[in-house]
Amino acid sequence: MDTQKELDFYKSITERRLNQAKDVYLSLKEHFNFEKVECIETGASQNLEDGCFGLYLAKISESTGGIYHSVDIYEDIVNKSKEIFNKYIPELKVNHCVSDSVKFLEEYNGVPNFI
Repeated sequence: MDTQKELDFYKSITERRLNQAKDVYLSLKEHFNFEKVECIETGASQNLEDGCFGLYLAKISESTGGIYHSVDIYEDIVNKSKEIFNKYIPELKVNHCVSDSVKFLEEYNGVPNFI
């Protein structure tokens, strides 16, 4: 699974977690070939200072026609996450959820392949 286009998108926004993004890129390219990515981010990406790594994960999900969930226990963080996703990927449907991540995972009705 080659996510170079998505990695380039992420690099155009921030370089804060670029090494982590490159590691994920190489891992996906060398070891995984998901038809669709069903991703759950536990701990919502909320600002560029923390790297906002969810933007890269969301673009990967989008490019495969998959789905992306962002979960955080704090409503204010989820609201900040909504704002940053609307700013950088306004067309992407992100399922933002205020919930305890463990509870969300226990109750999740799907088959995530990227958490």
